[in-house]
Amino acid sequence: MKKKSINKSNRRILLIISLTAVSLSVFVLINTIFKNKYINKNESVLSYDHGVLVNYSVNLVPNNIYEKNVLGEGNVYLTDFVDRINTSLFYNFKGDKVVDIKGECEVIAVVEGFLSNDKNSKSLWSRRFTLQPKTDFSFSGEGGEFRGELPINIKSYNALLQQADKTFSMNFIGKLTVIWNINIEGSSSEGKFRENLAPKMELPLNEKYFQITSNLSKQKEGNLEKEVRVINPKFYYFIIMSSCGILSGLLLALYLLFFTLPKKGEKPSAEKAYKILKSCGDKLVALRDDSVDGSEVIIRVMSMEDLIKVSEYLDKPIFYKHSSDIKNITYFYIVEGRKIYAYYII
Repeated sequence: MKKKSINKSNRRILLIISLTAVSLSVFVLINTIFKNKYINKNESVLSYDHGVLVNYSVNLVPNNIYEKNVLGEGNVYLTDFVDRINTSLFYNFKGDKVVDIKGECEVIAVVEGFLSNDKNSKSLWSRRFTLQPKTDFSFSGEGGEFRGELPINIKSYNALLQQADKTFSMNFIGKLTVIWNINIEGSSSEGKFRENLAPKMELPLNEKYFQITSNLSKQKEGNLEKEVRVINPKFYYFIIMSSCGILSGLLLALYLLFFTLPKKGEKPSAEKAYKILKSCGDKLVALRDDSVDGSEVIIRVMSMEDLIKVSEYLDKPIFYKHSSDIKNITYFYIVEGRKIYAYYII
Protein backbone atom coordinates (compact mmCIF):
# COMPACT_ATOMS: atom_id res chain seq x y z
CA MET A 1 0.00 0.00 0.00
CA LYS A 2 1.40 3.33 -1.05
CA LYS A 3 2.02 5.67 1.84
CA LYS A 4 0.57 9.16 1.69
CA SER A 5 2.94 12.12 1.82
CA ILE A 6 2.17 14.79 4.41
CA ASN A 7 3.95 18.00 5.13
CA LYS A 8 6.65 17.23 7.65
CA SER A 9 5.64 20.00 10.09
CA ASN A 10 1.95 19.14 9.87
CA ARG A 11 2.73 15.47 10.41
CA ARG A 12 4.78 16.29 13.50
CA ILE A 13 1.99 18.53 14.88
CA LEU A 14 -0.63 15.82 14.32
CA LEU A 15 1.56 13.26 16.08
CA ILE A 16 1.98 15.58 19.05
CA ILE A 17 -1.77 16.22 19.17
CA SER A 18 -2.61 12.51 19.01
CA LEU A 19 -0.11 11.56 21.71
CA THR A 20 -1.27 14.44 23.91
CA ALA A 21 -4.89 13.32 23.50
CA VAL A 22 -3.90 9.78 24.48
CA SER A 23 -1.99 11.02 27.55
CA LEU A 24 -4.81 13.27 28.74
CA SER A 25 -7.42 10.57 28.14
CA VAL A 26 -5.36 8.03 30.11
CA PHE A 27 -5.03 10.53 32.96
CA VAL A 28 -8.80 11.19 32.97
CA LEU A 29 -9.52 7.44 32.84
CA ILE A 30 -7.22 6.64 35.77
CA ASN A 31 -8.46 9.61 37.79
CA THR A 32 -12.08 8.64 37.15
CA ILE A 33 -11.59 5.00 38.14
CA PHE A 34 -9.54 5.58 41.28
CA LYS A 35 -10.72 8.98 42.51
CA ASN A 36 -14.04 10.02 41.00
CA LYS A 37 -15.96 6.77 40.79
CA TYR A 38 -17.88 7.45 44.01
CA ILE A 39 -19.30 10.62 45.49
CA ASN A 40 -20.89 11.39 48.85
CA LYS A 41 -24.59 12.13 48.65
CA ASN A 42 -27.29 12.83 51.21
CA GLU A 43 -30.14 10.39 50.78
CA SER A 44 -33.40 10.26 52.66
CA VAL A 45 -33.56 7.09 54.74
CA LEU A 46 -36.71 7.96 56.66
CA SER A 47 -39.65 10.17 55.70
CA TYR A 48 -42.43 11.22 58.03
CA ASP A 49 -45.12 13.79 58.61
CA HIS A 50 -46.77 14.82 61.83
CA GLY A 51 -49.36 17.35 62.82
CA VAL A 52 -51.38 18.75 65.68
CA LEU A 53 -54.91 20.13 65.81
CA VAL A 54 -56.52 21.94 68.75
CA ASN A 55 -60.30 22.28 68.75
CA TYR A 56 -62.29 24.31 71.25
CA SER A 57 -65.82 25.02 72.41
CA VAL A 58 -67.12 27.67 74.83
CA ASN A 59 -69.28 26.67 77.82
CA LEU A 60 -71.76 29.29 78.97
CA VAL A 61 -73.04 30.02 82.45
CA PRO A 62 -76.73 29.21 83.01
CA ASN A 63 -78.81 31.95 81.39
CA ASN A 64 -82.17 32.67 79.77
CA ILE A 65 -80.70 34.18 76.59
CA TYR A 66 -78.93 31.36 74.78
CA GLU A 67 -80.74 28.23 73.78
CA LYS A 68 -77.50 26.23 73.96
CA ASN A 69 -75.08 25.91 76.84
CA VAL A 70 -72.13 25.35 74.51
CA LEU A 71 -71.01 27.48 71.54
CA GLY A 72 -68.75 26.21 68.80
CA GLU A 73 -65.69 27.72 67.16
CA GLY A 74 -65.62 31.03 65.29
CA ASN A 75 -68.35 32.88 67.21
CA VAL A 76 -68.42 36.16 69.09
CA TYR A 77 -68.63 35.47 72.84
CA LEU A 78 -70.10 37.72 75.55
CA THR A 79 -67.58 37.78 78.36
CA ASP A 80 -70.12 37.80 81.23
CA PHE A 81 -71.81 34.69 79.83
CA VAL A 82 -68.61 32.63 79.41
CA ASP A 83 -67.95 29.96 81.99
CA ARG A 84 -64.88 28.30 80.45
CA ILE A 85 -63.24 27.37 77.18
CA ASN A 86 -62.86 23.64 76.61
CA THR A 87 -59.93 22.63 74.38
CA SER A 88 -59.01 19.24 72.95
CA LEU A 89 -55.66 18.43 71.36
CA PHE A 90 -54.98 15.74 68.77
CA TYR A 91 -51.42 14.95 67.69
CA ASN A 92 -50.54 12.28 65.12
CA PHE A 93 -47.35 10.95 63.59
CA LYS A 94 -46.87 8.82 60.49
CA GLY A 95 -43.61 7.50 59.03
CA ASP A 96 -42.52 5.12 56.30
CA LYS A 97 -40.52 2.94 58.72
CA VAL A 98 -40.81 1.71 62.28
CA VAL A 99 -39.97 4.54 64.69
CA ASP A 100 -39.87 4.83 68.47
CA ILE A 101 -41.39 8.18 69.48
CA LYS A 102 -40.95 9.79 72.88
CA GLY A 103 -42.69 13.12 73.35
CA GLU A 104 -43.89 15.65 75.88
CA CYS A 105 -46.68 18.20 75.80
CA GLU A 106 -46.72 21.35 77.93
CA VAL A 107 -49.43 24.02 77.90
CA ILE A 108 -48.65 27.54 79.04
CA ALA A 109 -50.66 30.78 79.20
CA VAL A 110 -49.20 34.28 78.90
CA VAL A 111 -51.10 37.36 79.99
CA GLU A 112 -49.84 40.69 78.63
CA GLY A 113 -50.78 44.32 79.14
CA PHE A 114 -50.59 46.87 76.31
CA LEU A 115 -51.35 50.57 76.03
CA SER A 116 -53.04 50.26 72.62
CA ASN A 117 -54.33 47.80 70.06
CA ASP A 118 -51.67 48.83 67.59
CA LYS A 119 -49.85 45.81 66.15
CA ASN A 120 -46.49 47.46 66.83
CA SER A 121 -47.36 48.20 70.43
CA LYS A 122 -45.09 46.46 72.93
CA SER A 123 -46.35 44.85 76.12
CA LEU A 124 -45.59 46.77 79.33
CA TRP A 125 -45.89 43.69 81.49
CA SER A 126 -46.54 39.99 81.14
CA ARG A 127 -47.09 37.01 83.36
CA ARG A 128 -46.73 33.35 82.52
CA PHE A 129 -48.80 30.47 83.86
CA THR A 130 -48.38 26.73 83.45
CA LEU A 131 -51.77 25.31 82.59
CA GLN A 132 -50.49 21.78 82.12
CA PRO A 133 -47.02 20.64 83.16
CA LYS A 134 -45.00 18.51 80.80
CA THR A 135 -46.91 15.35 80.01
CA ASP A 136 -44.98 12.46 78.51
CA PHE A 137 -46.30 10.21 75.78
CA SER A 138 -44.73 7.54 73.61
CA PHE A 139 -45.54 5.02 70.91
CA SER A 140 -43.72 2.71 68.52
CA GLY A 141 -44.37 1.70 64.93
CA GLU A 142 -44.97 3.47 61.65
CA GLY A 143 -47.48 5.82 63.29
CA GLY A 144 -49.11 6.88 66.52
CA GLU A 145 -51.17 9.59 68.19
CA PHE A 146 -51.64 11.53 71.41
CA ARG A 147 -54.76 13.25 72.74
CA GLY A 148 -55.36 15.69 75.56
CA GLU A 149 -58.10 17.95 76.94
CA LEU A 150 -57.76 21.17 78.89
CA PRO A 151 -60.34 23.69 80.22
CA ILE A 152 -59.38 27.38 80.27
CA ASN A 153 -61.02 29.73 82.78
CA ILE A 154 -60.69 33.29 81.49
CA LYS A 155 -62.27 34.85 84.57
CA SER A 156 -59.06 34.56 86.56
CA TYR A 157 -57.08 36.25 83.79
CA ASN A 158 -59.60 39.08 83.51
CA ALA A 159 -59.29 39.52 87.27
CA LEU A 160 -55.48 39.75 86.92
CA LEU A 161 -55.82 42.49 84.31
CA GLN A 162 -58.26 44.44 86.51
CA GLN A 163 -55.78 44.17 89.38
CA ALA A 164 -53.01 45.54 87.15
CA ASP A 165 -55.22 48.47 86.12
CA LYS A 166 -55.86 49.27 89.78
CA THR A 167 -52.21 48.83 90.80
CA PHE A 168 -50.79 51.05 88.06
CA SER A 169 -53.82 53.38 87.78
CA MET A 170 -53.97 52.68 84.06
CA ASN A 171 -56.33 51.04 81.63
CA PHE A 172 -54.41 48.25 79.94
CA ILE A 173 -55.37 46.43 76.77
CA GLY A 174 -55.04 42.81 77.79
CA LYS A 175 -54.32 39.70 75.77
CA LEU A 176 -54.27 36.03 76.69
CA THR A 177 -52.10 33.66 74.66
CA VAL A 178 -52.30 29.90 75.21
CA ILE A 179 -49.50 27.82 73.70
CA TRP A 180 -49.29 24.03 73.38
CA ASN A 181 -45.59 23.09 73.21
CA ILE A 182 -45.09 19.62 71.75
CA ASN A 183 -41.57 18.24 71.55
CA ILE A 184 -40.80 14.79 70.19
CA GLU A 185 -37.67 12.70 69.79
CA GLY A 186 -37.72 9.85 67.31
CA SER A 187 -35.28 7.01 66.92
CA SER A 188 -35.05 4.25 64.33
CA SER A 189 -32.49 1.91 62.86
CA GLU A 190 -31.48 4.80 60.57
CA GLY A 191 -30.83 7.36 63.30
CA LYS A 192 -32.49 9.94 65.54
CA PHE A 193 -34.38 13.20 65.01
CA ARG A 194 -36.13 15.93 67.00
CA GLU A 195 -39.19 17.99 66.14
CA ASN A 196 -41.33 20.73 67.71
CA LEU A 197 -44.88 21.93 67.07
CA ALA A 198 -46.49 24.83 68.95
CA PRO A 199 -50.09 25.77 68.07
CA LYS A 200 -51.48 28.76 69.93
CA MET A 201 -54.72 30.55 70.80
CA GLU A 202 -55.14 34.30 71.37
CA LEU A 203 -58.03 36.31 72.79
CA PRO A 204 -58.51 39.79 74.31
CA LEU A 205 -59.11 40.25 78.04
CA ASN A 206 -61.39 42.51 80.05
CA GLU A 207 -63.66 43.22 77.07
CA LYS A 208 -67.46 42.94 77.00
CA TYR A 209 -67.15 40.48 74.12
CA PHE A 210 -64.35 38.75 72.31
CA GLN A 211 -63.39 36.52 69.42
CA ILE A 212 -60.69 33.85 69.47
CA THR A 213 -57.90 34.24 66.94
CA SER A 214 -55.82 31.17 66.58
CA ASN A 215 -53.27 29.15 64.72
CA LEU A 216 -54.39 25.87 66.15
CA SER A 217 -53.46 23.57 63.28
CA LYS A 218 -49.85 22.68 62.51
CA GLN A 219 -48.62 20.17 59.95
CA LYS A 220 -45.01 19.41 59.17
CA GLU A 221 -43.12 16.99 56.95
CA GLY A 222 -39.62 15.82 57.69
CA ASN A 223 -37.00 13.32 56.70
CA LEU A 224 -33.87 11.79 58.11
CA GLU A 225 -30.87 11.92 55.79
CA LYS A 226 -27.64 9.99 55.76
CA GLU A 227 -24.49 10.55 53.78
CA VAL A 228 -23.92 7.55 51.53
CA ARG A 229 -21.37 6.73 48.85
CA VAL A 230 -22.90 6.27 45.42
CA ILE A 231 -21.49 5.91 41.92
CA ASN A 232 -20.84 9.28 40.33
CA PRO A 233 -23.60 9.96 37.76
CA LYS A 234 -20.86 11.09 35.33
CA PHE A 235 -18.67 8.04 35.93
CA TYR A 236 -19.69 6.09 32.83
CA TYR A 237 -19.70 9.26 30.73
CA PHE A 238 -16.06 9.95 31.64
CA ILE A 239 -15.14 6.29 31.05
CA ILE A 240 -16.65 6.35 27.55
CA MET A 241 -15.21 9.74 26.61
CA SER A 242 -11.70 8.97 27.87
CA SER A 243 -11.75 5.54 26.15
CA CYS A 244 -12.81 7.21 22.90
CA GLY A 245 -10.00 9.74 23.33
CA ILE A 246 -7.42 6.97 23.85
CA LEU A 247 -8.69 4.94 20.88
CA SER A 248 -8.91 7.96 18.55
CA GLY A 249 -5.46 9.21 19.55
CA LEU A 250 -3.86 5.78 19.07
CA LEU A 251 -5.52 5.25 15.68
CA LEU A 252 -4.37 8.65 14.48
CA ALA A 253 -0.82 8.07 15.73
CA LEU A 254 -0.64 4.59 14.12
CA TYR A 255 -1.98 5.96 10.85
CA LEU A 256 0.60 8.75 10.80
CA LEU A 257 3.48 6.39 11.69
CA PHE A 258 2.68 3.49 9.35
CA PHE A 259 0.62 4.94 6.52
CA THR A 260 2.18 8.36 5.91
CA LEU A 261 5.57 9.74 4.99
CA PRO A 262 6.90 13.22 5.67
CA LYS A 263 6.81 15.16 2.42
CA LYS A 264 10.26 16.16 1.26
CA GLY A 265 10.94 19.78 1.84
CA GLU A 266 11.35 22.21 -1.05
CA LYS A 267 14.69 22.23 -2.79
CA PRO A 268 17.30 24.62 -1.51
CA SER A 269 17.07 26.46 -4.84
CA ALA A 270 13.43 27.27 -4.21
CA GLU A 271 14.22 28.55 -0.74
CA LYS A 272 17.04 30.73 -2.08
CA ALA A 273 14.85 32.00 -4.92
CA TYR A 274 12.11 32.88 -2.43
CA LYS A 275 14.54 34.82 -0.22
CA ILE A 276 15.97 36.70 -3.22
CA LEU A 277 12.53 37.65 -4.52
CA LYS A 278 11.50 38.82 -1.07
CA SER A 279 14.64 40.85 -0.25
CA CYS A 280 15.55 42.20 -3.71
CA GLY A 281 12.15 42.66 -5.26
CA ASP A 282 12.69 46.35 -6.12
CA LYS A 283 15.82 45.52 -8.13
CA LEU A 284 14.33 42.62 -10.13
CA VAL A 285 12.44 42.50 -13.42
CA ALA A 286 10.32 39.45 -14.25
CA LEU A 287 10.29 38.41 -17.92
CA ARG A 288 7.66 36.31 -19.64
CA ASP A 289 10.28 34.90 -22.04
CA ASP A 290 13.97 34.45 -21.57
CA SER A 291 15.97 37.16 -23.45
CA VAL A 292 19.13 35.00 -23.65
CA ASP A 293 19.62 33.24 -27.04
CA GLY A 294 22.83 31.38 -26.17
CA SER A 295 25.26 33.44 -28.25
CA GLU A 296 26.17 35.77 -25.45
CA VAL A 297 29.23 35.54 -23.27
CA ILE A 298 28.08 34.40 -19.85
CA ILE A 299 29.96 35.65 -16.85
CA ARG A 300 28.95 33.88 -13.64
CA VAL A 301 29.23 35.65 -10.34
CA MET A 302 29.63 33.95 -6.96
CA SER A 303 26.58 35.39 -5.16
CA MET A 304 23.48 37.48 -5.51
CA GLU A 305 25.25 40.26 -3.65
CA ASP A 306 27.91 40.31 -6.36
CA LEU A 307 25.21 40.49 -9.05
CA ILE A 308 23.61 43.43 -7.26
CA LYS A 309 26.98 45.23 -7.18
CA VAL A 310 27.33 44.73 -10.93
CA SER A 311 23.77 46.01 -11.45
CA GLU A 312 24.52 49.12 -9.47
CA TYR A 313 27.84 49.66 -11.26
CA LEU A 314 26.37 49.24 -14.72
CA ASP A 315 23.05 50.82 -13.74
CA LYS A 316 21.26 47.84 -15.25
CA PRO A 317 18.22 45.88 -14.03
CA ILE A 318 18.38 42.27 -12.89
CA PHE A 319 16.24 39.91 -14.96
CA TYR A 320 14.75 36.51 -14.29
CA LYS A 321 12.24 34.34 -16.09
CA HIS A 322 8.93 34.34 -14.29
CA SER A 323 7.36 31.03 -13.29
CA SER A 324 4.31 30.21 -11.18
CA ASP A 325 6.40 27.42 -9.61
CA ILE A 326 9.19 29.02 -7.65
CA LYS A 327 11.31 25.90 -8.05
CA ASN A 328 11.75 26.77 -11.73
CA ILE A 329 13.37 30.12 -10.95
CA THR A 330 17.03 29.04 -10.93
CA TYR A 331 19.07 32.05 -12.07
CA PHE A 332 19.16 35.86 -12.24
CA TYR A 333 21.15 37.90 -14.82
CA ILE A 334 22.15 41.30 -16.22
CA VAL A 335 22.43 42.01 -19.95
CA GLU A 336 25.36 44.24 -21.04
CA GLY A 337 25.58 44.16 -24.83
CA ARG A 338 26.69 40.62 -25.70
CA LYS A 339 27.73 39.93 -22.14
CA ILE A 340 25.53 38.23 -19.58
CA TYR A 341 26.37 38.57 -15.89
CA ALA A 342 24.51 35.72 -14.19
CA TYR A 343 24.00 34.19 -10.75
CA TYR A 344 22.84 30.59 -10.73
CA ILE A 345 21.17 29.29 -7.63
CA ILE A 346 22.01 25.71 -8.54
